Amino acid sequence: MIRRKYDEQIRDFLIGDSRSLLVTGSRQVGKTFLIRKVGEECFDNVVEINFVEQPEAIELFSGQKGAKDLLLRLLKQSDIFSR
Repeated sequence: MIRRKYDEQIRDFLIGDSRSLLVTGSRQVGKTFLIRKVGEECFDNVVEINFVEQPEAIELFSGQKGAKDLLLRLLKQSDIFSR
C-alpha cells in the first residue's frame, strides 16, 4: 500500500512537472526500483546516471552552465552510459 502511494505520487510528479526530482531515504527500501519502474511505465526513453557505478560521469556535471550545456555534454559522452 505504501509503495503504491509513492508510485502514484512519483508518476504524477514526473508527468505533470518539469522540475528535477530528488528521492532520499534509507538504504534498501526500494527507491531505485520505484523510480526505474515508474520511468519505464511513463516514458519511452529513460537515462540513469549512477555516480557510484559510473564515476567518470561526475565530470559531466562539473562546471556545466545550465540544462542545454548538460544535455550537450551527455550527448557527446553518451557512450559511457551505453555499457
